[in-house]
Amino acid sequence: MAVLRVDRPLSLTVETEAALLSEAGDEDQRDGAPLLGTGFSLRLIDKLGAEMGGGLTIGLHRVVLALPLGGDQRAGQASIL
Repeated sequence: MAVLRVDRPLSLTVETEAALLSEAGDEDQRDGAPLLGTGFSLRLIDKLGAEMGGGLTIGLHRVVLALPLGGDQRAGQASIL
């Protein structure tokens, strides 16, 4: 597995995992906010990672994405939506 660990930005440390993945905040358009929202992006990464045999973990201070290396049988097998 290849693992990417990213510290959560201070602006996101006050939100729970459920709040970050919620669709409710996607409509909020704050100045500088991404067009599709943080929740949308995290849900997309989580689903694609899971289809590839990895996964996304949202911790209190860090977000971790684990993906299989090229030799894994499931690598490259994501479904088309």
